[in-house]
Amino acid sequence: PLCTPASSKGKGDCDTNPNMEAFLTYIKWLEEQKKTLKLCNTVPNGYPPVSTLTGDPKAGQQVFIQKCAVCHQLDGQGRYESKTYYRPALWGKHSFNQAAGMFSDPAFLAAFVRWNMPLMAGGELSDQEAWDVEACIHSKPRPKGP
Repeated sequence: PLCTPASSKGKGDCDTNPNMEAFLTYIKWLEEQKKTLKLCNTVPNGYPPVSTLTGDPKAGQQVFIQKCAVCHQLDGQGRYESKTYYRPALWGKHSFNQAAGMFSDPAFLAAFVRWNMPLMAGGELSDQEAWDVEACIHSKPRPKGP
């Protein structure tokens, strides 16, 4: 650990620990950089914005086959190894429903795909590819909602 917090038996060393001091100095530096670079405080839905484009479901299907199916299966039904959640279904009866934000807000889904997919390689897809994948997912059947 960075330091030993205070306990009922005595004082910890968080106030004097060099590792904790270095960590706090780094956090302060990050805050200064944020102000210097005039980084915005928030981004919509936690993801940087993507260009507002029109997706093509057929092109999205091709991107899905190349970059998404390894986790979500070719049929979009996800992977549930050992009968436990592993990778979610993107359409069909086990997918998110039509009331979910991922379905009701196409820009949210496109941004999520753009900055998070493929897993561990977020940002690999272009804005257009993200919108194409969104259009593909959006075109598939899913539960109506609650």
